[in-house]
Amino acid sequence: MRVLDCEIDIECNKGLLLERYRWLFLLMAGSAMIDALSTTYFMTRIGPGNEMNVFVRMLSYSYGIVWGPLLGKAMQLAAVWLVTLFTPGLTRLLCGVVIFMNCYAAIINIHV
Repeated sequence: MRVLDCEIDIECNKGLLLERYRWLFLLMAGSAMIDALSTTYFMTRIGPGNEMNVFVRMLSYSYGIVWGPLLGKAMQLAAVWLVTLFTPGLTRLLCGVVIFMNCYAAIINIHV
């Protein structure tokens, strides 16, 4: 596929996140699960109205305080995979930022 005069091999990049960066993907999936669980804990104590992430808040109102964060994190992992398809050079940086933000959000959720 050709995007902005650059040739991108999407077939080659499909398995990149799960093959070459498997440990980063597993860390990212683990941090996403911890964040989803802490968000559910946060919402049981305070309610979904105080959730800062608008997308997760809407999902929580629509699907409940358990399925909302889980669906939000599943979509986050899918978005990281999609970005990896088109910009494989940014995979490590993107995964690192997502892992950091998930861990930071989990800490904030538990201490509120």
